Amino acid sequence: MPSTVISYSHSDADIEETVEKIHETLVVYKKALMEGVDKYLEGRPVKPVWRKFN
Repeated sequence: MPSTVISYSHSDADIEETVEKIHETLVVYKKALMEGVDKYLEGRPVKPVWRKFN
C-alpha cells in the first residue's frame, strides 16, 4: 500500500471502510509472518516499484 491519501471528497463511511480493509489485510500479513509467507502467496511476486531504469 504505497499511500493512503484522504480528501474532502471521502465520506466518513469511505474512511471507515478503508480502515476496516487495512485491518483485515494486516491480520493476513501477521499470519503470513508467523506461519510462513509461502502459505499465503498467490501468483507471481511483484517487481519493485522503484527501479534504476523503468
